[in-house]
Amino acid sequence: MATKINHGISSAFSKPWSGTIKPKCVESKPLPKNRAKFSADFQLIKSEPWKGISGYDRTEIIPLPGLTVANFKMSPCFILKGMSTEPIHYPNFVTGFERNPQHAARTAINVRYTEKDWIHGCSALYTEAKNTRLNCEKVRTDSIRLMRETDEKTVKGQTDVKYRIEERLEDMTFWKNELNTELEKVKAEATLLTDIKRNISRSLQDLEAPLHIAQECLRHREGRQGIEKARDLIEEKLLEEVDNLRNSRQKFGELHSLIERQLTDLRNAQHALEEDVAHKEQTMCIDRICRELDNYSRGLSYRGGIEKTAIATTTAETWIEASAERVENAQAARAKSAELRTSLGTLIAGIAASVQEHFHDTNQAFERGQVEMSNEIKKIQHHLNAVKDEKFQLDKYVALLKKAIQDKSKPLMLSQTRLEARCHRQGLELCEDFAHRRLITEIADIQDSIEKLYGKLKEAESKYYQLLKTRNNLEEDLKRKVDSLFTDREKCLSLRRSFPVTKMIKY
Repeated sequence: MATKINHGISSAFSKPWSGTIKPKCVESKPLPKNRAKFSADFQLIKSEPWKGISGYDRTEIIPLPGLTVANFKMSPCFILKGMSTEPIHYPNFVTGFERNPQHAARTAINVRYTEKDWIHGCSALYTEAKNTRLNCEKVRTDSIRLMRETDEKTVKGQTDVKYRIEERLEDMTFWKNELNTELEKVKAEATLLTDIKRNISRSLQDLEAPLHIAQECLRHREGRQGIEKARDLIEEKLLEEVDNLRNSRQKFGELHSLIERQLTDLRNAQHALEEDVAHKEQTMCIDRICRELDNYSRGLSYRGGIEKTAIATTTAETWIEASAERVENAQAARAKSAELRTSLGTLIAGIAASVQEHFHDTNQAFERGQVEMSNEIKKIQHHLNAVKDEKFQLDKYVALLKKAIQDKSKPLMLSQTRLEARCHRQGLELCEDFAHRRLITEIADIQDSIEKLYGKLKEAESKYYQLLKTRNNLEEDLKRKVDSLFTDREKCLSLRRSFPVTKMIKY
């Protein structure tokens, strides 16, 4: 089959209008294997696999008649088929006259020419024949030249078109590689940014526990009683830690929103690159098919007016600018994302360091508070022991005072009895002697001593009750301090021992 086709091609180009050099597309070589493949595809799918369904009119060449109209005998009264009017009838000068000798003689006499006219007519006819032959020869020569020129122009045009298509394929391959390279970089950058977004989301969740623990510590410390419910250093550090954790959560939320917007830009750039790559791959497939087509490919047909309706939407310059713009937009989005990742690393490290710093400051405040509270408890216990000792001593002193007062009752009764007995003396014997005076003085001294002893007893009892009150105050304060120490040590620090700050530090 290939031999017949090649023979037909060789015979076609052996015409006088064909050039001596045959183009490569018609050399006597076996057809490439892929031509059969493309032809089979055209048969199985559609006549033009590189084009969609279009509305172009199909046209065909109608061959001209082999003989001219002048070679046929035409009736002078020729009537076209379908005419509604009657045609004009012209007289026939050959058979329209009567055939009789008289008429023929009269007619012959009327149409006679001279010999000069005859010679002139023959010369004119020969000249006309020669000119006609020359004109025909010129037409043939011009036709052969025109056919050769058009054939060479067509072959050159097809060669140039094929070269331009290959050049276009090289350009599209270059830009497709550029787009694919940038697309891979954009995907890698989006993956890194997505990982940071995931880490920030995890950091937001990790800050929930520290914030809850700090607030829980504040609630536990709200249970302190009395003077222990003071705005101490521990509470200030806890409040600062809560504020810092809330600010950190707010910063992480802002960073999360910023990453979302940047990821949207990266996705838009990725979509534009993928769309451009897909269009270029489709176009390259079409151009490859067009490159492999030749005059003997299957599926060739006429498309009437395609050269007028096939309007391109872009030029070569705008096409390059569009691809370059997509690459530049992707590079800008990627650079912005890389800068954002760098700043995010610094911000996350700063937030983590701030959270850790406040955590350690609060723990140190708890430790200092525990030391101070332990010292205060020891002091209170010391004072409480001293008060208890003093109470014990005062108890003994009160007992001694009571015994001393009781001991003064006998001497007082004795003195009063003596004085009363001496009051029973009679006459002049009822004398205010020294004994009488001394008894009165003794009774006054004993009564004064008893009053003083009663005063000291009352004072001792007052001090005793004051000691009891002080002891109760010390015991209550000791209980409050012990409770406060228990709250800080057992309730608060037990929660803060599992403070998950190290999880966020590694981000």
